[in-house]
Amino acid sequence: MIASDDLGKKGEHRFSELCADAGLIVNGSKDCDKAGWDFSIDFDFDEDENGVLDQRSSPLSCRVQQKTILDKNNKVVLPLKMAERLAKFAGPAYISVLKVADDLSFTAMYLMHIDERYLEKILRRLREEAIKGKGIKNKTISFKLLEEDGIAMSGVSLMKAMREAIGKDPFAYAARKQGLLKSVGYKDRAITARMKIVGAGSSKLGDMFLGLSESIDVSKFELWDERFGLSLKLKTFDSGKLSIEPIQSDEWGLVLKRLGQPPARLSANICRSGIVNDKRVNLKCAHFSMLFDFNSRPPNVKFTFDIAGVQTNVDEWVNYWRLADALRCRDGGLEVQSESGVTALAFDLKNINFDKLQIEFFKKSKGILGLFEALSSVLNYCNGGHQIKFDYDSAVSCSDTIMFLDGALAGGNFKANSKLDLDRIDKEDFIREGVGAMFVNYFILGEIRLAYFLKGVTTSSVIGDEGTICMSGLSIADMRVVNDQEGYDSFVANCQRQGIDGFAFIGNYMDLIDPLIGSYD
Repeated sequence: MIASDDLGKKGEHRFSELCADAGLIVNGSKDCDKAGWDFSIDFDFDEDENGVLDQRSSPLSCRVQQKTILDKNNKVVLPLKMAERLAKFAGPAYISVLKVADDLSFTAMYLMHIDERYLEKILRRLREEAIKGKGIKNKTISFKLLEEDGIAMSGVSLMKAMREAIGKDPFAYAARKQGLLKSVGYKDRAITARMKIVGAGSSKLGDMFLGLSESIDVSKFELWDERFGLSLKLKTFDSGKLSIEPIQSDEWGLVLKRLGQPPARLSANICRSGIVNDKRVNLKCAHFSMLFDFNSRPPNVKFTFDIAGVQTNVDEWVNYWRLADALRCRDGGLEVQSESGVTALAFDLKNINFDKLQIEFFKKSKGILGLFEALSSVLNYCNGGHQIKFDYDSAVSCSDTIMFLDGALAGGNFKANSKLDLDRIDKEDFIREGVGAMFVNYFILGEIRLAYFLKGVTTSSVIGDEGTICMSGLSIADMRVVNDQEGYDSFVANCQRQGIDGFAFIGNYMDLIDPLIGSYD
């Protein structure tokens, strides 16, 4: 019987001969395969590859662990550490197995490519040993020989089998193998956490999923990594704070439907609680959020007014205040719809419970809705006006101007007492009745300056240094965005050029008439 070491050397010599037969470059390990391999194999450049020399592909290379066993055996045994090195080598790795008969003649050859099948076996065994926590020194792993790994005992067959497994691009092979090393044995949720919630029930955890709270106190926090169905504890913390980023659905629409009014739609995201039996849904819009608690019948709804810093266009603002007014009246229905129009939730506003604070807020909505509806009408006269984005405070700060312009559009008579600069205004124009008049001014909405040009008929009287002006039949002749003072001056000059045919220009005098104070009939 030949000694084990001599049997191994016999197989290594035979493998080297086969590589030489195929013209492969063989480099043997000089350190008794402590690095996990016996041979490093390099292929020659592909002479048949088209293209210039500096652009041809890198030659293939791989590592091989040679095992020689008696013909009666049907498995090979490797030190686990050696198998780990083969598995985690960045390039192709093989286990070559040669069988010998009792008369020491070679009878069969197998080439085991460390691909996904063998990677899974090696990595699973490593995970099992990691859980035991005793290391892998002196541990072994066995592989059963498979018929599909058998090849003819020739250099040509050996080279062909290696080439087919590696492919033509060694870099693509390496990337694919690294991907397998990271993914084999894992399911969708590889990392799990276990903890105790301090002083709070499951509802507090649900609050974070809904985006209602930022963090909660936890103790005995443990991180576990699950692979091949085997869990390994990674870290433990005695105490800490847990934060969860709410998982928001794709953008939905909150649609308000009221009798006699067109539907109002607001963009929204939906957050659901991840806790079993927690039937709460948080619908978040740019201006507000609505927390629906379907655990009660009728459902409780908490409406949170949150518009600080929100900038959006006038249509979104109008729809928002229309919703607030509908909630005030508890009139109409709400639907949560997908972009394709599929309704996910639908409920009647009269079947929703609100607390007293929310009801008090809704009572204020009627007057505010009127302001934003007036602004919407005014911006119809400005090219791109409905795309201008602004915040709530910006609109409220110029509310008198907005209502004045809306009144002018309605054909009302605007009246205002003002101080006249009689050196700049022709008294005769204001003493006569039925004089065509023009008025130019601007207001600031967000970061945009909006200049407007009104035409109407004026009558006035002068008593000493003061006068009363009444403008009627007003209409907006022009409105546009002006970027700066120079742009506004250009707008005024253009309006002045239209001050002919008996029109008196009374605009651009901030001390002439204050359009923020007055009334219209």
